[in-house]
Amino acid sequence: VVAALAAAEAARSDSRAARGDMLPRLTAGVDATMFNVFENGRNYDVRGVLALRQAFSVGGAESARLGQANARARAAVFAAERVTAEAERDAEAAFADVRILDGSATALEDAYRANRRSRDTMAEQFRLSRGSLIDLLRSEQEFFASAQALLQGNLERDLAHYALLARTGELPSLFENPALFENPATPGTSR
Repeated sequence: VVAALAAAEAARSDSRAARGDMLPRLTAGVDATMFNVFENGRNYDVRGVLALRQAFSVGGAESARLGQANARARAAVFAAERVTAEAERDAEAAFADVRILDGSATALEDAYRANRRSRDTMAEQFRLSRGSLIDLLRSEQEFFASAQALLQGNLERDLAHYALLARTGELPSLFENPALFENPATPGTSR
């Protein structure tokens, strides 16, 4: 975004320079000549020159250059606006992803806890000889799947958070402060 805005500003400056090239040019100069240098006389001439130059007809080349510079400036401004809009859209999508994944984290934690309780219940029933090995293995498999889903959900949520930071330009500041990497309240790690 910054590069696109800088390119647009450079194109606008080029357009202003092309417009300035079409203006008349004013030059001034002073010229002095001394006669009889080896004699002690005050015989000299001083001339001042003031010149105003304007190209009246260059076959439309100046107008074409100005039009081209203006078109490049407009194109660069439109490109900068498009890049800015894309960056905003990407940031909004990343923010929506973070919100959705934060909301699903609670459901994944609840599923993990429920499957853990179910597995513990089946293990206790099997220990007391009232449950079957098949039921215990199924509950272990469901518990493992819920733990895997919880880990995957936490991973996706963290990745979405870092993507949001990257798209909003805040990721480099995160690396300046390593304490921000620590997240003691990460759901699912207190088990």
